[in-house]
Amino acid sequence: MPDPTDALETVRRQRLLLTALDAWLLEQVRPYLGQRILEVGCGHSNLTAPLLRGRELVVATDQDAASVAKVRARFPDAANLVTHTADITDPAVLDLARYRLDTVVCLNVLEHIEDDITALAHMRDLLTEGYLIVIVPALRALYGTIDRAIGHYRRYAKADLRRLIERVGLRVVALHYTNPLGALGWFVNARILRRRVPPAGQLKLFNALVPALAWFERHVRLPFGLSVLSVSTRTA
Repeated sequence: MPDPTDALETVRRQRLLLTALDAWLLEQVRPYLGQRILEVGCGHSNLTAPLLRGRELVVATDQDAASVAKVRARFPDAANLVTHTADITDPAVLDLARYRLDTVVCLNVLEHIEDDITALAHMRDLLTEGYLIVIVPALRALYGTIDRAIGHYRRYAKADLRRLIERVGLRVVALHYTNPLGALGWFVNARILRRRVPPAGQLKLFNALVPALAWFERHVRLPFGLSVLSVSTRTA
């Protein structure tokens, strides 16, 4: 039986091919990014690199120690980077509150966590002010072989994510689907062709198309997408 960690490691490496996609996602949430950011699930640092630019502090965490080591090795001279091996569902993670965080970013991580409500509650507790930014895979109908291969417990509808966010006492500021073309590609690869990982060639082509897709999405908001993007904040 194939090792699911192999597929996940492949997808983490492939994510580094999607520089334009990550820049697009960050552009959508840029108004909510503060100066002291916790990154939950840093993976191979595809998001860490742009977050570091111009920021006072980025606390990059992952429960995989090898991934944390790779991030630290990639930015050996970054004075504004702190790394920790940490499980966001473990109460010990709350010690990170000492960094006085004003933003928590969780990009394509929550779906890997069985107890997603505890994960969100801890993110809330670590946020003294500012915003929690969560991006998750969208639409249960897209759940297929790739999701199973890389350890996704679920995909989320907008209503699912809103309920979770509000259940832990946060107020939703922004919530919408994004990347409809990616949803079509995922459906073909995961539901029809039953692949375990997306082909690298497709990812490179998609990355080249991102500027046009971003322009389209700024003008037309479709009721589906590969991901759900959310921004929330603590209630008074």
